[in-house]
Amino acid sequence: MSVFFTNTNTGYIVEDSGKIYKTINAGIDWTEYSSGIANMLRSVYFPNANTGYAVGGKGTILRTTNAGSTWMLSSSGITKDLFSVYFTNDSTGYAVGGNINTVEGITLKTINYGTTWKVQICDTIPPLYSVYFINNYLGFAVGGDELGGVIYKTTNGVALV
Repeated sequence: MSVFFTNTNTGYIVEDSGKIYKTINAGIDWTEYSSGIANMLRSVYFPNANTGYAVGGKGTILRTTNAGSTWMLSSSGITKDLFSVYFTNDSTGYAVGGNINTVEGITLKTINYGTTWKVQICDTIPPLYSVYFINNYLGFAVGGDELGGVIYKTTNGVALV
C-alpha cells in the first residue's frame, strides 16, 4: 500500500493485512516485522532513521522509535480510516483520511512526536487520500468523492483548509 526509504538501502513497506516489511539492502531482501494489528495499513513515513509512523484502517496509528524493530499503537481518537501520514520535522506530523461510504474527511495533527493527535478537519469535507508539506508551514492535502476532487492548502502549518 505504501513504501518509504530513509536512505538508499533502508526502506519500509506496509500492506493491507497490517504487515510491515523492511529492507536494509536496497530492496534485495525484505524482512517482515509484526505491527501487532490486523488492520489495513495505508501509509508509512519516517521523519528520521529511527522514528517512523504507519497509518491505516479504523484510525490506526503505529509508531516505532527503533527503526521498525517494534511498533506501538498510538491513539488517534477516531474510527475513520487514515490514508496518508507526513511529518514536517521530528515532532510535527499530519495524518489524513475519512470514511468513503459516508463521505466524511478528517485531518489529524501531532506536535509531540505522535504521542497525541488532534482533529483539524472533520465531517464537512470528502475523504482525503494524501498529504504533503513543502516545509513546516506550506502543505497540501488532496481527496474527493464521486462529486469531484478537493485540494486543501495551509500556509501557516496550523490546519489544512
